[in-house]
Amino acid sequence: MPIAVDSMRAEMAQEYATRCLFASLHTVDPGQTGSDELAGIVRQAITWNVGDADGEIVSDSITFTLSAPAYVSHIGLWSGLSGGTFRDSLLVAADLPAGDYIVALSYTQT
Repeated sequence: MPIAVDSMRAEMAQEYATRCLFASLHTVDPGQTGSDELAGIVRQAITWNVGDADGEIVSDSITFTLSAPAYVSHIGLWSGLSGGTFRDSLLVAADLPAGDYIVALSYTQT
């Protein structure tokens, strides 16, 4: 069921943003625990921005630098730079070349 009140949708989007502070790359579906992070890649900080007038969308772009080509199946979202609580994931499923990989993140509360 969608949330009917704009202010509640905005509060929920902001709560998501306060819990998902770092992003990681994963070689297979990280499941419920954040398993299989791509070795040698540091998690990147997320600075969520309000993406609409009502505050129901938060977004950011982050950059990972790969020293070698890699297959990435998912982006993981975490509460901490290392350790922390695994919060969410998004499917990517891409063979990436070495170099910078820019990820556009967006969360919409409905």
